[in-house]
Amino acid sequence: MDQEPLRRLLHSLRRSAEPAGAAAGDALLLQRFVAASDHTAFELLVWRHGPMVLGVCRRLLPTAQDAEDAFQATFLTLVKRAGSIANGAALGAWLYRVAYRVALRARATLAARARRERPGVEDLPEAFRGDPVVAGDLRDVLDEEVNRLPARHRAAFVLCCLEGKTGAEAARELGCPPGTVSSRVTRARERLRRRLARRGLAPAVVGAVGGDALAAAVPPALAAGTVEAAVSFAAGGAVGGALSSQAVTLAEGVLRAMSMTRLKIAAVLTLVLGILAGVALTRPALDAALAGEARQDVPPVRPPQQKPKEVRKPGPAVVRVATPLPGGLERTTLQECSVQAFDQEDIYPAVAGVLKGQAVDIGAHVKKGQVLAEIDAPLLVLDEKQAAAGVKQVKGQLREGEARIAALKSEVQTARAVILQRQADLASAKANLAFQGRQYQRFKALSEANSIDVRLLDEKEAQRNAAQAQVGAAEAAVGAARAELEVKQSRVAQAEAALEPLQAGLETAEIALEKARYVLGLTKITSPVDGVVTRRSYQNGHYLRTAEQAGGLPLLTVQRTDRVRVVVHVAEQDVPLTEPGVPVDVRISALPGVRLTGYKVSRIGFALDKTTATMRAEIDVPNPRQQLRPGMYGSATLHLKTQPDRLRIPASALIDLGQERKGGPGRVAVYVVRDGKAHLTPIQQGIREDPDVEIVAGLRPSDLVVIHPKGLKGAAVPVEIEKGPAPR
Repeated sequence: MDQEPLRRLLHSLRRSAEPAGAAAGDALLLQRFVAASDHTAFELLVWRHGPMVLGVCRRLLPTAQDAEDAFQATFLTLVKRAGSIANGAALGAWLYRVAYRVALRARATLAARARRERPGVEDLPEAFRGDPVVAGDLRDVLDEEVNRLPARHRAAFVLCCLEGKTGAEAARELGCPPGTVSSRVTRARERLRRRLARRGLAPAVVGAVGGDALAAAVPPALAAGTVEAAVSFAAGGAVGGALSSQAVTLAEGVLRAMSMTRLKIAAVLTLVLGILAGVALTRPALDAALAGEARQDVPPVRPPQQKPKEVRKPGPAVVRVATPLPGGLERTTLQECSVQAFDQEDIYPAVAGVLKGQAVDIGAHVKKGQVLAEIDAPLLVLDEKQAAAGVKQVKGQLREGEARIAALKSEVQTARAVILQRQADLASAKANLAFQGRQYQRFKALSEANSIDVRLLDEKEAQRNAAQAQVGAAEAAVGAARAELEVKQSRVAQAEAALEPLQAGLETAEIALEKARYVLGLTKITSPVDGVVTRRSYQNGHYLRTAEQAGGLPLLTVQRTDRVRVVVHVAEQDVPLTEPGVPVDVRISALPGVRLTGYKVSRIGFALDKTTATMRAEIDVPNPRQQLRPGMYGSATLHLKTQPDRLRIPASALIDLGQERKGGPGRVAVYVVRDGKAHLTPIQQGIREDPDVEIVAGLRPSDLVVIHPKGLKGAAVPVEIEKGPAPR
């Protein structure tokens, strides 16, 4: 069964069941369970805090079954002690301590069993230390150090870092402002960092601690069985089903230990009260005895008569006032930061082959365009030669086609010359025909006049007819010459058309040659940026595959380090005040003598990460001396911008009106002097940096605020303003 739909359903049921405006619901759910044995309320508590509890048990115990037994024992302890938990809103921190104690008891039981079964074994073997959750040996000491934190710091750390709540949600749980929660979490992290560093662990690993890393998903069957068995256990009935005997034994042991602790505390308090009472009873008797002895030695003295005190009539209280100062308080926030390369390039081989030469190694400073490695790829060399031969072949065919076109064009010129010659012959034949015609007409006239012989006329007629036949032959020759020209021209067009595919083939062959040369050039790997080689994955002689074939393993990694990015994850309550240009001071843990000041936020991520409820901010830092190394951790102090629409007054002017109903934050007010009276005015405060406090709403810049309102009571008190300026 998928757990997420069930969790969403329970979340919606919880929201619908809680009254409007309820802060977090733990105290209300606990109250419902204690007062009415509300099973649904208890089940919601199990789903809400179960991942954190199961995560603690799994880190300290070797097997999943042992962790589930401790998980059930923790909630069995809760049902027995539900009525005695003073602060239901801090239930998460209480469950964390109980889970830690239960897991330690279960671990001690396993160690004793291992010693009985294998004499001589001093402690659990390595396999009994649970599954690794975070890097290094943090899992062995994290819960021990968290358990040693002060109660208020531990409560904030458990809610924000182990249960993944946002600052606003944790503030509603604990009944304090979000800024206080952020401060407590920061101090808890700093305390853990120092303690883990003393124990030989990297301090920066605390920055990786989060609800996703340390929580464990609760199987639905385990949660349902725990709820059913816990309710039966609370009622004193028989338990069984999904509940193991080991869980019952652990719960009873922890309950006895808690009872013994209460008895010891009660005994100590009784002893102390008895001593104080004895002192109180003995002191009057001793004083009386000493007084009796003194009266025997000293004569009685009559007390002087006292004058009656003058009764003054009550008048208006004299107060000192101040006007609010414009603008909010300057606010700083301390956040963890990490150094990242300004630019990073993972260099993958673009072609497969054998690594023939590698000119650089890790730590080498390289320039953009510098050859870093060379790959031996004989097939690519052959491809380049084949492409070059293809270009030569197509160029030869193209030259042959061009020569043929030139020959055909010459034939066209010859055909045109033949046409001109035939046209000249036609003109000559036509001229001869005209001459023979005239001769024939003269001889015909002479013949009609019987001046010549008829045979001469017949001869001239034959010559005329022969000339006419020559004209026809010349015209036919001209037509034949023109037809031959058209044939020649069509052959030229055909040859030119045959040349176009050859030209396209030449372009294709040249592209193939260029591509082959480009791919062959990829065998020389160059640096894309100026930087430092920080990773090498292969040696000379290794066969290299492309990025798709290599499974994501780069040949080299080059990082630009002359300029680095300092990355800060800004808490949710500080996001509205964080913008590009906000001043930042940076300290790096590995460089205690170096303080980076005068820098500003270069860019922000704008949106919050839904898993951490933080916003990414980046600070560009020049690194000419290469002191800052990517991967270093430290802290960054952001000098957040002030809010001009807010006011500032002395913190001594505040009056605590008590807690809001339903566990809300405390209410505050000030006395504002108007018309000779100090009027109690509720306000909404922001951050507080003694001696001043920031006012969000409720005051005007012209108001006269009483800076020391002690002794004033009531909604409107007659007052008199003290002369002289009020100290700030």
